[in-house]
Amino acid sequence: MANLEHNVKQNPQVFVSHTNPDQVAAKAIINGLKSRNVNIWLASDELRPGESWAESIRTAISAISYFLVLLSKDSSPSFWVDEETTKLLKELQSRDIKKLIIFTL
Repeated sequence: MANLEHNVKQNPQVFVSHTNPDQVAAKAIINGLKSRNVNIWLASDELRPGESWAESIRTAISAISYFLVLLSKDSSPSFWVDEETTKLLKELQSRDIKKLIIFTL
């Protein structure tokens, strides 16, 4: 977590939520952001086997000020997109977050 906090101070950090069928579109957006020195928090890159995924996602959401949620016909039935969005909405209520980006695919 210290690494996450250090990176946030250096460059903007964006939490990205998407479903696997939208991975091609997500990677294109993520690569564009990375080319502009934006740090990306992406579950598939950050979470390790044996970790509590729900807790790691909650911790990341609580530490990051920028959120990118990719919505599509495939994301609505996705358990993890729903879980991340629910945690994000709770976090929005608990602190002053003004930066929410939602893309529809």
